[in-house]
Amino acid sequence: MGQILALLLICFGIALIASVIGFIRTVWFISIGYTFSIVLMCVFITAYLFPYLNIYNWLQVGIMAFWATRLVGFLIKRERNASYNEAV
Repeated sequence: MGQILALLLICFGIALIASVIGFIRTVWFISIGYTFSIVLMCVFITAYLFPYLNIYNWLQVGIMAFWATRLVGFLIKRERNASYNEAV
């Protein structure tokens, strides 16, 4: 039980560090910060549990990495859009 709690606390810390980008623009807390948090926690948990992963876990990690890459690409493209910046 203590090991799981430690893992969750580390993931919480990773999410806080990844969300620091929100101090540049507030809207980034819930867009880019969220996506970076998911990606970094995914990478950390994969590295931490590497010896125990099977093919289904790798499939899940791959799908999540693809989803996060697609999402962060969309968010960065949206942030560069002048009409979006005028609306926000």
